[in-house]
Amino acid sequence: MPARTLDLNGCWQLLDTPHGGGDPLKLDRGDGDWLPVAVPGDIHPALQAAGRIPDPFWSLNCEECEWTGRRDWWHRRAFKVPRGFRGSRYDIVLDGVDTYATVYVNGVEVGETANMFRQYRFDITPHLRPGETNTVLIRVKATLEIIEVRDVSKYFACFYTPRIFARKAQCQFSWDWAPKLPGLGIWRGVRIEAISSGRIEDVCIRTRISGAIHVQVMLDPPAKSRRAAEGLLRVEFLDGDTVVAAQDVAADQRQTFLNLRISRPRLWWPNGYGAPHLYTYRVTLLRNGKVLDEQTGRFGLREVELLQESDGVQRQTFRFRVNGVDVFALGANWVPADCFTGTVDAPRYEHLVRLAKEAHFNMLRVWGGGIYEQDAFYDYCDEYGIMIWQDLMFACSDIPDDDPDFTLSVVPEFEYQVRRLRNHPCIAHWCGGNEKTGAVGLQKGHGDTITHYLGRGVVQHLMPDAAYTYSSPFSLMDNGNQGDSGDTHGSMYEASFVAGIRGFRSRFEEKKAVFMSEFGLFGPCCLRSLKKFIPEDKLWPLNEVWEEHIHDNPYNDLEETFVQVQEKCATTLFHEPESAADFVKVAGAFHAEHLGEEFEHHRRRKPENAGAMVWMFNDVWPAASWSIIDYYGVPKPVYHRLRRASAPVLLSFRQMEGGYDLHVVSDLQRPLEGTLRVTEMDVEGRRGFTRRKKLRVAPGGSARVLHVAEKDLEGLANGYLHAVYDFGDTPAETIFFHHLWHDIAWPDPGLTMRVTPLRKKGGEYTCTVTLKTENFARFVNLGTAEDMNTYMSDNFFDMVPGAVKRVTITAKTPFDPKGLRLDHWLTPWE
Repeated sequence: MPARTLDLNGCWQLLDTPHGGGDPLKLDRGDGDWLPVAVPGDIHPALQAAGRIPDPFWSLNCEECEWTGRRDWWHRRAFKVPRGFRGSRYDIVLDGVDTYATVYVNGVEVGETANMFRQYRFDITPHLRPGETNTVLIRVKATLEIIEVRDVSKYFACFYTPRIFARKAQCQFSWDWAPKLPGLGIWRGVRIEAISSGRIEDVCIRTRISGAIHVQVMLDPPAKSRRAAEGLLRVEFLDGDTVVAAQDVAADQRQTFLNLRISRPRLWWPNGYGAPHLYTYRVTLLRNGKVLDEQTGRFGLREVELLQESDGVQRQTFRFRVNGVDVFALGANWVPADCFTGTVDAPRYEHLVRLAKEAHFNMLRVWGGGIYEQDAFYDYCDEYGIMIWQDLMFACSDIPDDDPDFTLSVVPEFEYQVRRLRNHPCIAHWCGGNEKTGAVGLQKGHGDTITHYLGRGVVQHLMPDAAYTYSSPFSLMDNGNQGDSGDTHGSMYEASFVAGIRGFRSRFEEKKAVFMSEFGLFGPCCLRSLKKFIPEDKLWPLNEVWEEHIHDNPYNDLEETFVQVQEKCATTLFHEPESAADFVKVAGAFHAEHLGEEFEHHRRRKPENAGAMVWMFNDVWPAASWSIIDYYGVPKPVYHRLRRASAPVLLSFRQMEGGYDLHVVSDLQRPLEGTLRVTEMDVEGRRGFTRRKKLRVAPGGSARVLHVAEKDLEGLANGYLHAVYDFGDTPAETIFFHHLWHDIAWPDPGLTMRVTPLRKKGGEYTCTVTLKTENFARFVNLGTAEDMNTYMSDNFFDMVPGAVKRVTITAKTPFDPKGLRLDHWLTPWE
């Protein structure tokens, strides 16, 4: 950031006119009836606060808000320029405008924007009046009116074809989990920079795990000033407050480089493989000892490779290797955390990324139908060791690369985003976008110029060490979703539903891939969340409000809608729901069990498969759909099921003909030795078949370790298999209902709970809950009054008879441990 900056974020004024209407000179003076609006932000919260629109997320209100995309929205800010704010050049910098806009300073047009994903910089030197009051006026134009005049009849796009020419979040135009509610406004920061003798335009950090670091710096002297060439460029690396490497070089070039080395380097590791250590870089431009400009940021020492090579059979690997260690990618697909992207603040990002970390995830894929996320998101991923698979922003459509203007327009977008993100150690992979037309099926060429050549060219020009693939999914065969190479999309719930959901386990074997980058299933959020967007009289039975907030995919092969699939599957596997609370329970259990076992299937296939990433991590608006964490930041039961499925050591049963195989999967980089015990039990504690054996597991291994034949079981009514592997750390455990759940007669579990007093630790508040059960306790879950700020070490878990379970609860704000809710399968859930 330049040394002299005037921040224009905060409260602006907002006024709308018909598209193309409004007099900039009159509006610059402040004529008209203006509303307050936040920058960064979006117009919709301001309109709701003023009573111009209803809450767009409540019930069916979204349809009443579509008109906002058909008017122009003028944003105005008057500001005083301090007399000491001097420079030889003044730039107004807009980090993100959504999307089409004209910018005025003191009534004079200075530039236009047409891409949500670009930073725009305009020279306003002739128009700014230092020492006086100035005005900035930004006319954000009617998105729908602009894009709907173009003839798109020769193109295909899912859901809404005119969107393909709009360089903005594609999911805002409706998806099978999102409403048609395009954001509008100034969604990232605005500032004015005063530049006197040059500025640091760009810093690139490239690292090696040896401690060698290559730094490239680009300067931007105003008007190629000779005075800037007299300067000095200083590069420093800090570990905490300690400078661990530094070097000076003459600032006599527009671009220059330095090679430095950190002794005894501390590496950045993905979550679960080591600490994600971060260093700080500080690059300073000086002249005669005076600081002209300075940039700081964080970076990590790490090397990431994407191995695509023969594994000895007719199969090509797709495996990430970090710092020389093969990493199995555990994670999910990330979508924007709100329809209105500018409203997502740093605490919300921190909460969600922390949940990914605590789920043992090590990768999130930033999906191509959303946005290149805000800086805070990547900062938290750096801190928590979450690798990022970064899509370019294209999704489920043709990409109009036969339009020269469009094709050229995305190049500066790519350049800006790659430069912005490349120093983050979390950035592990770049991809040309999501499901370009033909990617799921026979490949087609429409868009290849952009995804195959322009995207790859920009990424690997600016990040020579970066891995890039042109689409997700992709393969080396005609079928772009063929699983023996590249990455693969697709869940088995549809095939299971058609064939009979009770046989869902047998269907998993049909899906074999070398990397599963997207597979998912839908499920409801908790009742407390549902009541925030569904009226009381619409909670039950299922109706049009549920359908609106769950949506459906017109391109799937089922006659039933998403909500109908949830209801039918839950009824078949558990029981017919009789209320909204009951539906939340049984459909949530279906979501957790099906997706959890599918996740385990892909993980068991290690090393042939090297990744399992579910669709999807979070929600863009209040819904009861694909996400594992709802819009309000509350984890669903499936989140905790996947957390257990992602544990460093996993026990997993696989249904076979005539019996069940038990597998052990380890991501630990050391051998394990211990005792494995498998027991047939019933819900009241009676025991049948039992087997014990000593077991050694190789570092990072996955192996079938035991077969349990159906004929060897005693056939206990209400029975299940319980496996425990005690290897010295916390034992690995799994419970497997080999005959499913519908006919189980669940006893009262006889649960008791003891809670320790709340204590403060490291700026947070924590307590420990000790649970004990007499009989089998199904889906035991704890809750607090404030789930958004609360983290459970486990939740929605099963307990075998006589088990003792300890759960640690951590919160950012104080809570009353005595107010904890304790629920299980036989109680109503909130």
